[in-house]
Amino acid sequence: MDSVLIICGTNRPDARTRIVAKYVEDYISDKYNMKVDYFDLQDLPDDIARSSMYKGDDMPEDLKNFQDEVLIPSKHIILVSPEYNGGLAGILKLFIDAISVRKLGPSFHFKKMLLIGVADGRAGNLRGMEHLTGILNHMKVVLYPTKLPLSSINSLLNEDKTQLSDESAKKAIHSVVDGFVDWSN
Repeated sequence: MDSVLIICGTNRPDARTRIVAKYVEDYISDKYNMKVDYFDLQDLPDDIARSSMYKGDDMPEDLKNFQDEVLIPSKHIILVSPEYNGGLAGILKLFIDAISVRKLGPSFHFKKMLLIGVADGRAGNLRGMEHLTGILNHMKVVLYPTKLPLSSINSLLNEDKTQLSDESAKKAIHSVVDGFVDWSN
């Protein structure tokens, strides 16, 4: 594997998911000699939620550029997804729908993907990751068989809630990311 795309699956300001996604980005950048792209749904254009997006090419230009220049060339993706009401964030589903309307095959078919779930509760977004599994299987994404649920996320952060500090959580991330890198080669 020579590059990886990390997607932060929420647009929520101050999201704990972003802390985990950035930790994964830093870990890969420090350990592996590969290109790391990072895309945060917080950077989606405000006008993504419009009915005309279902016409495919009527997608906001920033999103078209991301799709053409970053997503389509990426063969390996790590998606860090928060739990929202026992499932995935609505903005993540909207993002997937918008991208797939325009260029489904080049964007998703046979891409290798790792799912990491983040939740304040006990299940680490297991339900959301299972929902994503169904969606992504339908879109012919090849999912890494191990999904990493990070539960009780607030207890895994430092006192300021700005960095991942729990050593067990860090080791779990290292293990699943290392496995994904090995599996993807």
